[in-house]
Amino acid sequence: MTRAASPLAEDDERRARRVISAWRVDPRGRYDCPVCLAPGVGIEDCSARPLTEWYHIHCAACGLDHMLTIPLGSRPPSLD
Repeated sequence: MTRAASPLAEDDERRARRVISAWRVDPRGRYDCPVCLAPGVGIEDCSARPLTEWYHIHCAACGLDHMLTIPLGSRPPSLD
C-alpha cells in the first residue's frame, strides 16, 4: 500500500483533521472523505506517542491515501 506524502489542499486538511477528531471520539462511526465527501473513509491510528500522532486516512471512492501528522507538545522536564 502506498501512502501519499503530498500535502492535502488546505480545506481538505482542515476537513481531515475534523474527521479524525470525530473518529477519535467514536472510532466505530462512519465518516465522510474530506476530499470527495463520499461516506466510509478509512482511518488508522499509526501514532508514535508521546511525540507525534500519525493517521492513515484513505478512501476507496477517490483514491485518497494519505498520512496526516499532528505534532504533540513537548514533554515536561523530569522532576527527578
